[in-house]
Amino acid sequence: MIKLKSIIKIAFVNIFFIYVVLYSFEIYFQIKNNNLFKITPYHRFAKISKNQEFMPAIKPTHLKDNYLNEIVPVSVVSNKKTLLCMDGDEPMHFKSDIHGFDNEILKKKVDLILIGDSYAAGHCVSQKNRFYHQFKKKDLDIINFGMGGNGPLLMFASMVEFAKISDYETIVWFVTPDNDYDDFEREVQNPILKKYLNSNFTQNLLTKKDEKDKLYFDYFKGLNRSPFKEFLYQYHLNLKLLRKKIKIAVKSKSPKHIKSHNSYFNILSRIRNNPNTVNSINHILKNLKNYADDNNKNLLIVYNLLHPEILFNKSKSGLKKDLEENRNFLKKEGISFFDFSDYILKNYDQSNIDKIMKNTGKNNWDHYTNEGYRLLTEQIAIKVKNMQNK
Repeated sequence: MIKLKSIIKIAFVNIFFIYVVLYSFEIYFQIKNNNLFKITPYHRFAKISKNQEFMPAIKPTHLKDNYLNEIVPVSVVSNKKTLLCMDGDEPMHFKSDIHGFDNEILKKKVDLILIGDSYAAGHCVSQKNRFYHQFKKKDLDIINFGMGGNGPLLMFASMVEFAKISDYETIVWFVTPDNDYDDFEREVQNPILKKYLNSNFTQNLLTKKDEKDKLYFDYFKGLNRSPFKEFLYQYHLNLKLLRKKIKIAVKSKSPKHIKSHNSYFNILSRIRNNPNTVNSINHILKNLKNYADDNNKNLLIVYNLLHPEILFNKSKSGLKKDLEENRNFLKKEGISFFDFSDYILKNYDQSNIDKIMKNTGKNNWDHYTNEGYRLLTEQIAIKVKNMQNK
């Protein structure tokens, strides 16, 4: 009995010692990253929503048990004032329509529909600078099905499920090269989303608004933490954070990562995506063309701007090689496209690219600036009007 107590005591002391050491490392990393006691998104949102009653724009892919739910939403909660982001102290928000997208007016007849991710949704720019008003200036009415976090399968689902709500002439489909391949590999693991590889599949989401909204409300209930719970959530022993830091430290000592200057985007520019992923995305685009042809619609693929570190890298390997194959596929299939990167390379360089993309520091680039959205709208409008006048 005495021996057992001794063993338990030794085990307890060792576990406590390990815990203290690991927790000390976590606090060190929190201090180093200037995150210790920093106001969290939870506190910031709670402060803002107290007076303005916002709903957070939780991405459909972030819903709890997304793999187990009976439906997979492609949009957020319907008819709610929704917070996109904070631009400093200013909340960027929109009032979601009956389907959970950012449309001020759902007209029965429009010129074009937009399908895409957060770039199409106008992440973190004011309402007057998002696509709805930008295209209005070009005498084009739109319905926007852009939604943050949506990859190729969720985008295709958006079109299949909701494009029928309005009569339109042109589909504008946004490709975001920096993340669409990764998004697809995540989405295709979902048994429901995988079915969208068959263009005839539908969840009939138009009739399931209440079920969709309930998934979000149930998710929000789980986020309703007290300040004390939020503190524990932020400063518990975060093994995931420690694993990430250790992994980065190990990689930084690897010769191949030293050559790439430890830059994620330098690595990305050299490494090619899984050929099956590239082929599957091409398959989605083929289904998209068939959908447009069957419904007598114009189709324009718009490539969002590459991350500047890749854009101005003269290497033609890696992601650029995948994009070249993708573009060749579009040419072969007779699908019209516009690559914003090509336009920017002819008119901008590294000294003034921040006029088009937001530079948040340390080579982090976060979506388009107001000027970026204006310029992209201008170029898309030219392409769309040319297609519609043929």
